[in-house]
Amino acid sequence: MSASEAPQRVAVCSRSFSRHAGLRSELLARCPQVTFNDKGSQLAGEELVEYLAGHDGAIVALEKLDDDVLGALPELRIVGKYGVGLDKLDLAAMERRQVRLGWTPGVNAQAVAELTLAMALALVRRLPEASAVVSEGGWRQIVGGQLHSRCYGILGCGHVGRALARLLQPFGCRVIAHDIAPDIAFFSEQGIDAVSFEDLFEEADVVSIHVPLNEATRRFVDARALARMKATSVLINTARGGLVDEAALESALGAGQLAGAALDVLEQEPPSDNAPLLRRSDVIVTPHIGGSSEEAILAMGRAAIDGLYRHREALWFDQFR
Repeated sequence: MSASEAPQRVAVCSRSFSRHAGLRSELLARCPQVTFNDKGSQLAGEELVEYLAGHDGAIVALEKLDDDVLGALPELRIVGKYGVGLDKLDLAAMERRQVRLGWTPGVNAQAVAELTLAMALALVRRLPEASAVVSEGGWRQIVGGQLHSRCYGILGCGHVGRALARLLQPFGCRVIAHDIAPDIAFFSEQGIDAVSFEDLFEEADVVSIHVPLNEATRRFVDARALARMKATSVLINTARGGLVDEAALESALGAGQLAGAALDVLEQEPPSDNAPLLRRSDVIVTPHIGGSSEEAILAMGRAAIDGLYRHREALWFDQFR
């Protein structure tokens, strides 16, 4: 990129990026005019427009850049993506308005995969229930199981799914996976059995979700999918809120159709205080921390900075339609 194309004023929306002294220094070394989200605001709508106004570059995380927001920001030319999900970005509008995107897939895959494995172990050993017993003044054994030798189902075997498959190797699990474009060579190398969507839910003792959110996948883990699960199986979603029909999940748990669930992402973030899933002892809910390891924050931040200076051309958006 020529010096004239490089962004002159950059606004950082991400709160964790803004709090990271190292990332701040690295970005300021390349662009001295930077606005950081030092108030820790969750930016959306008019507040987001006001924050980004007057900047030709932006680093965004979970902020929603739709056509209305982009239309109110005629100076914005380049967006660096902090993180990997693109569901908050209107890619067609960005192309139409000639706003370029810098994005690196898989940059937080290891962090998300490790959180998923931690959740699987916690659910199988029934740690939330055991912790609740002690918190409520009791002291009795809660008998759980072992991940060893169980059937683990990976729904979506992209960057995170592949990292998770490698982590599962020492546990001696039978690993099955469903992916719309399976990497046959990787499946063979890792001993993964490719199965249908339906068979994955029927056979797996643990099902974890690792697919992007789009109109084809929105709430595709619905009542029918959950009804296929074994009463002893558990569900994990560390991908995107909206992939799981949360009302159907709460109903299925109440009916004993599965043994537990772990959710790092919700359709509404933060959730309302009366969300029924939050009150269940067989459910783990964490506040979208999949990419919030020290290592991943640094990698995502550097990728976002690099994206401001080595962005993709507009035609690149075609592959995401």
